[in-house]
Amino acid sequence: MEAFSRSLADASPATVKAYRGDLDDFVEWAARLGATGPGDVDRLVLRRYLGYLATRQYARRSIARKVASVRRYFDWQRRRGVIGSDPARRLGAPAGDARLPRVLPPDEVVRILTEVVGEDFLLDIEITPDTTFSDDLALESIEFVALAGKLQERYGERVNLASFISEMDINDIMAMTVGKLVRYVEAAQAGDAELAGIS
Repeated sequence: MEAFSRSLADASPATVKAYRGDLDDFVEWAARLGATGPGDVDRLVLRRYLGYLATRQYARRSIARKVASVRRYFDWQRRRGVIGSDPARRLGAPAGDARLPRVLPPDEVVRILTEVVGEDFLLDIEITPDTTFSDDLALESIEFVALAGKLQERYGERVNLASFISEMDINDIMAMTVGKLVRYVEAAQAGDAELAGIS
């Protein structure tokens, strides 16, 4: 990190201090996922980091600065030849003045599904990331439509489950899990159209 700090010769001392603090926080977070260096970080990891920042309820300005710190760090590592490509090249904080929406926690998945299929139906079902919408929950097409509406109402127009499902074949739809839904919502919120089609 010292070498990176020295590379910020064009920045003010306050900016250098802020960037260094932001990166220390990022490195600590990434280490908990098993990352031991910049080569272990890809775009999905960075999107997960944005989701983590959302749960911390940072203001948009703070998240934008943290994103700028990470982008500059990975660009520096690419220029040094430490990594072949820059996973943060297109990383950006969501637009808007409000705080980032929260990612979809498990209890909210249960709440939304309860609203769609009814409380009695879920009494004996434990919802996990591997729970399937077809075999385990037996969702009908009309219930998928209702689920899509509730997700969009809660998380905004970026979360378009109907469009997401329309691009899947029937086997993928039958095998769709709660975990895949959560990953889709996180990617869609982050504005990553490619990752929103996550498999």
